[in-house]
Amino acid sequence: MKRNISEFGNLGLLEDREEDDEKLRLPGARKTDMASRSFKPEVRVAALKFSPTGRAWCAATNEGLLVYSLDSHLIFDPFRLDESITPKTIRDTLDDLDYSKGI
Repeated sequence: MKRNISEFGNLGLLEDREEDDEKLRLPGARKTDMASRSFKPEVRVAALKFSPTGRAWCAATNEGLLVYSLDSHLIFDPFRLDESITPKTIRDTLDDLDYSKGI
């Protein structure tokens, strides 16, 4: 047993590696692409609103408007929505008493 001990520890526990294999293999580590990076996306919520019935809610986030509902048959389908529609233009339309266009 003493003959298997070196200055690095027990020789029986040291791994034999090929000369051209310079990567250190760690226990439990999987072979992966070392260039790939993983990150956890960060979502910021600016506003959170619930429906009066409590069956749906929406969140205004940096990813966009997220609408969640317990009812599977409801579909949020905005039409004629473009970049010219802003909170200011909506307020101006409502001030002109054109409620159907403001909504």
